[in-house]
Amino acid sequence: MLTTVQGRYVQGSIQLDEVPPGLVEAPVIVTFLTGAPAPVKRRRPIGLAPDRGQPLPAEFDAALPSEVDAVFRGEAE
Repeated sequence: MLTTVQGRYVQGSIQLDEVPPGLVEAPVIVTFLTGAPAPVKRRRPIGLAPDRGQPLPAEFDAALPSEVDAVFRGEAE
């Protein structure tokens, strides 16, 4: 199992920002991130986003068929 914990290298030692959960001793691989910090990724919108120029289909607000509506209301057999 891989566990990722952030930290920093300072004068020959690694300082972790948090204690890895459930570990007392384990082998490690250290990767040094040098240069500019990683860019912060923007969250993508989920589904359609009319506010970003993506129109909703005309049938989006259409009523559900009666048999489907009955299932959602708990009235179906």
